[in-house]
Amino acid sequence: MWKIVGFITSSDFMKIVYVGMIRRSSARGVIKKVISKIQFLSTYYDIDGLLLFDELRDLPSGIPINIRCEQTKGNSFIAIQNLVDIESYDLVIMRYPGASKGLLRFLKTFPKKVIFEHNSIEEKEKLFYLKSFSIKDYLYQLTHWKWTIIKGWIQLYHEKKIGSKCLALAKGGIGVTNEIASYERSRCKNYEIQVIANGIDVSKVPLREIPVFVSTSPLILFFSSGSANDWHGIDRLLNGIYNYQGNREIKLYIVGLYLNENQKLIDQINASRNKSIECLGLIESSQAFQLSSHCHLGIGSLGLHRIPLSEACTLKVREYCAMSLPFVLSHTDVDTAKNEKFKSFFYQIPANESAVDIEEMIDFTEKVYNQKDVRILRELCEKYMSVEVKMKEMARLLSDYAKK
Repeated sequence: MWKIVGFITSSDFMKIVYVGMIRRSSARGVIKKVISKIQFLSTYYDIDGLLLFDELRDLPSGIPINIRCEQTKGNSFIAIQNLVDIESYDLVIMRYPGASKGLLRFLKTFPKKVIFEHNSIEEKEKLFYLKSFSIKDYLYQLTHWKWTIIKGWIQLYHEKKIGSKCLALAKGGIGVTNEIASYERSRCKNYEIQVIANGIDVSKVPLREIPVFVSTSPLILFFSSGSANDWHGIDRLLNGIYNYQGNREIKLYIVGLYLNENQKLIDQINASRNKSIECLGLIESSQAFQLSSHCHLGIGSLGLHRIPLSEACTLKVREYCAMSLPFVLSHTDVDTAKNEKFKSFFYQIPANESAVDIEEMIDFTEKVYNQKDVRILRELCEKYMSVEVKMKEMARLLSDYAKK
């Protein structure tokens, strides 16, 4: 019995389980992305999902019934085997959790069955995280019997020591950028990995009213972040606003979280003339989309070079495109870089520590709103960034992997 879905011919018995050790239930962007992938892959294959968290709290509503969310403590790989009959599946897609003895044992038990999804350059990301702690942080953890930092160094050691062994036992991999895929290939000579960038469910993003931008208009900026991390680079934007001496009014909406160390500069900007920053915290997506209707530019991640990454495919850029909201970024986006049609709709700044030049940003905004129809951005997003397009690529790749 064979199942024909578009270009894919696959056995009716082709079953896949997607496993994600997401840990934090507050990581809503990651959860949304994973759920969307599973839903669209179900068009092609019989697929289940298993998402593991340290604690089940504040999970988004409407999680499909074929996706289990479980709280785990201890060895996650033993938990996976207790929760799921791995043998009953043809393939396991797993968000790469980092090398560990537990992962290595799991892969030896199920060799050439796992396809890893890689979302970062693991060693560099882990090292950046560990270097962000001060001596004071280390002393506090040691004197209070907390082991987060020590565990981080152990994880980094395992990544360097047995990471390549884990990759060698996998069936293959998927990297979200060319940079990540090149790194993984350098770790394991025979590791087969292909690039498929992150996509977005455009249907979940409502159409917005496009604001005008004339000589008397304030420049209204939109920044969103689900986590307080240095690589979001909001300090570069804040420094640019603080330095700006022009007459045009500047407004910035910050949705989500940001580092506490930025608060002083935010307060200083709010005390100055013609500049204002409104920090809204974590709000519902519907409220964020409604707010974007009043904004002229979306702010992408401006500090990815700190991780360090030069290439990315962030969810926020895809949301901005789906909203028809021109945007600012400092890295190379996988999809916009290979398609000239996007070029007119984003303002590229250097990947360094310089403050954003607000005057140049204003010039870009005038040009894009007065010379272009920004609604084209959504059309481009549907054609090149939608999760339907990306999962069609992934379904083809999974079919190829299954034959090997």
